Amino acid sequence: MLNREISLAIALLLSCVSCSVNRPLLAPHRSDTPAHRQANSIAQCLACHATDMPHSRDRGDCLHCHIISVGG
Repeated sequence: MLNREISLAIALLLSCVSCSVNRPLLAPHRSDTPAHRQANSIAQCLACHATDMPHSRDRGDCLHCHIISVGG
C-alpha cells in the first residue's frame, strides 16, 4: 500500500514539474477579455503591451506562457 502511495506522489510530482518546464508557474495570466481571447500572435500582444512587456522580444511566444485565466 505504501509503495502505491509513493508511486502516486512521484507521478504527481513529475506531472507538476513537466508542466512548469513548458509554462513558467509564476507567469502572469491574461484576463479573460475579448481582446485577449482574440490575440493569436506576438504582434497582437505588442500592439497593446509594447511598453509594459520589455522581455517579450527576447523570449518568444507570449501566448505560450501567459495563458488566459478563467474564473477569476
